Amino acid sequence: MKRPPSLEELFLAHSSPVGWAVVAEGIPSQGRLYRYSQHIHMLNAWATSLALARANREHGRKRVLLSCPPRHSKSTTVSQWLPAWWLGHYPNDEVAVVCATTELADEHSGRSRDIMNAHGVRHFGLRVQLGKKAGTNWRIEDHKGRCHAVGTGGTFVGKGAHLMVVDDPIKDAQQAYSSHQREMLWRWWTNVASTRLNPGGVCLVTATRWHSDDLTGRLLENAPGDWELLNLAALAGEADPLGREPGEALWPEMYDAAHHQAKRRQDPYVFAAQYQGDPTPTDGAVFRRERFRYARDGGDHLELLEPLGGESRRILKDECLWFICCDMANRTSERNDYTVATVFARTPANA
Repeated sequence: MKRPPSLEELFLAHSSPVGWAVVAEGIPSQGRLYRYSQHIHMLNAWATSLALARANREHGRKRVLLSCPPRHSKSTTVSQWLPAWWLGHYPNDEVAVVCATTELADEHSGRSRDIMNAHGVRHFGLRVQLGKKAGTNWRIEDHKGRCHAVGTGGTFVGKGAHLMVVDDPIKDAQQAYSSHQREMLWRWWTNVASTRLNPGGVCLVTATRWHSDDLTGRLLENAPGDWELLNLAALAGEADPLGREPGEALWPEMYDAAHHQAKRRQDPYVFAAQYQGDPTPTDGAVFRRERFRYARDGGDHLELLEPLGGESRRILKDECLWFICCDMANRTSERNDYTVATVFARTPANA
């Protein structure tokens, strides 16, 4: 028979999701990572602040965006431990776990149910309601509280949320780079998911970034004053929220700086988006694709070609500002890139 929890254990378990994880699981490897990984403590603090807002609308955070690299325990913290811990404090609340697929949402909700089943009685005096419906959409025994899993694009019929956790709403690159799919996700968010928040409800969207126009990007663009963003970059930049030195790894116990530098060399764009939380538009952040035109040389003028077969225009060369850009090869090996020179003409502002 287990001894009753000490006051210190109860305090830690009630203080935060990660505090409960450390007390309840007692797994040395997991405990060490939770104890000494500063980014997990930061995730934990922001997640816990949602509960403060639930208790008092004048305090805490109500709408949170978390950007974090892949495989950095964000889902374990906010999609598995947080829902169970939340229902430990608010056993009459509704909690929604939303993921890109129903299968993944079920997995996180099921893990959260198992956590409550294993540790709820000991630390909160609560247990999961038994029965054939005690699956990934589960309830707290003798209370109204429940947790339900939803895949993006799915239905919330008959369900609300005092806490909504949206975890990686985009499943893969194909969906992320499709403007149609991104628009469909946005419409589902505005017309379905966001309408299910109960009065006083709070929402946390955690995601590995894919695109500047992903759900995180849309929320920041359309409602910047409503959302608070915490971006935990794999390699620290200037003004790092954790106070790291530039170039310092986020979780060096697991992935050191050399690991991330290798990822960056493989694909700088993907690394900037997924690991640094700083996606650059595919058509350029400074030099926009629509501002460029090809031209034919017409002697004293340029024949400016319009996209999509539009009618061409003539611009006098003397009215343009000319410059050359060169990208020099440092070596002559066959494996090295070519030396490239490009000629540009900046047309008049009204051209």
